[in-house]
Amino acid sequence: MTAEGSAFKSQPTKGDNTKARGRESCNLQGKFWIGTYENYNGTSGKPGTTQSDRPTGTLTSVEFVIEMPFLNFLVGGGAHKETSARLLVGGGAHKETSVRLLVGGKNYYLASGANSEEMRPVSADVSQFSGQKAALQILDQAKSGWGHINADNFTASGKALAKVIKPILASKVKIASGKRPPKPLSGPAQERSFTCEQTYLLLPIDNNGPKPAISLSIGGQDVRFVTGTLAAKSEDRAKKPPCTSVVWPMWALP
Repeated sequence: MTAEGSAFKSQPTKGDNTKARGRESCNLQGKFWIGTYENYNGTSGKPGTTQSDRPTGTLTSVEFVIEMPFLNFLVGGGAHKETSARLLVGGGAHKETSVRLLVGGKNYYLASGANSEEMRPVSADVSQFSGQKAALQILDQAKSGWGHINADNFTASGKALAKVIKPILASKVKIASGKRPPKPLSGPAQERSFTCEQTYLLLPIDNNGPKPAISLSIGGQDVRFVTGTLAAKSEDRAKKPPCTSVVWPMWALP
């Protein structure tokens, strides 16, 4: 393992430190795990002590060859684009700040937290990269609230051990058309902030309505957009022709 920056100076952390300070259990497997908010490794500090969200850095594994179709791990902590676990395949510059898979210099998103200390299981389908050299990297470059990442229990297997995710090419995670979307309508009635806690965001679009822009912004960056009017009422959804359902996979977003 190669650590850079200050985020990993007390890693791995020992025991269920999140529960020790009164938060939800981190769901660790075994005695040690990675948690860049934590400041207890069994020898320095004490259970439950923290180092804040300010430290940043990377933790990179030794190279290995992908021989199994699935990489399984637990991930938690911040949902920021800047806090993530990524896989580096075939070299390439380490400039991205998200959960990525690099193959031939291209970046692929793997996973990040959901603004919860509890780590959730992930199975990444990496079968397309079979036989290639790779390195796992845990990245923390966020300094604001939830600017930390939790990770644990990295394994390879012949079958998925959790819900399967596909590595997403970073260019496709951005605006799909490659152009900026039309400027969305503004004002309290047309804007809503929410915390992403589900795998998919479903937008029922009224086919008979006007066509303003509906955009999804994360951290001030537009990452998805569609034109249409939300079918907010049941009678709208029953109109003929029926409304169109737009499905955005939230796990594929930065």
